Amino acid sequence: MEKGLLMKARILKESVYLFENHGYNNTTIRMISDRVGIGRGNLTYHFPLKEDINMLLMRVFFLKIEKYSKNYKAINLSDAFEYFAFILIAFEKLIQYSGYFQMMMDDSKSDQHMLRHSIIIYPEILQRKFLKTNSSFDSEQLESSAELAGVIFNHIVTRNIGRESASCLEASKKAVGHFMYEYGKSQNDSRLIYEKANQLFEKLDFDDFYHYIMGSEYEELIKEIFE
Repeated sequence: MEKGLLMKARILKESVYLFENHGYNNTTIRMISDRVGIGRGNLTYHFPLKEDINMLLMRVFFLKIEKYSKNYKAINLSDAFEYFAFILIAFEKLIQYSGYFQMMMDDSKSDQHMLRHSIIIYPEILQRKFLKTNSSFDSEQLESSAELAGVIFNHIVTRNIGRESASCLEASKKAVGHFMYEYGKSQNDSRLIYEKANQLFEKLDFDDFYHYIMGSEYEELIKEIFE
């Protein structure tokens, strides 16, 4: 594996450790470079900004969600719409119940970065799924619809996280509804797709899912992202 990608993987691993223990805002580039054991200039060669580290982490987390759903035999997501609903449900559950994601949401800067980055990643996820299923799609419509769904998801999450209603955010449900509407689907179609994706997610062992998502095996995932 290319040395540059191995270094990126090391930086991600140590960054997650520091974010978990010190918070995103309190973690500096110097702290990350010291923990990795490289100079600041070497680190900024790979990641000019701390936000760039967070962006790659988000890509890794979403790729892990994709891979987990693919490898879990009880899950059969037959089309891109169900797949997108599953991804959003998984992300919402991580925000609600994962200590790492809750910390990132509580951090005034990281929540903006994390949610903003997710909007960029959603169209990429959908394009991959459409291509794998040999389905035709309008790339401009896909991008605008996925971004709108992301904006709605993020608005609901930031408005409700930490409140008593957080256990029933339903950000994913509303985001999927708007995404489906943009594609001319009925409310009933949207409801059925969301319910199927949610039922599939509920079959998972959440602890196992969480440990897989937060595992520090980044090398092969980063290689896949940069291929």
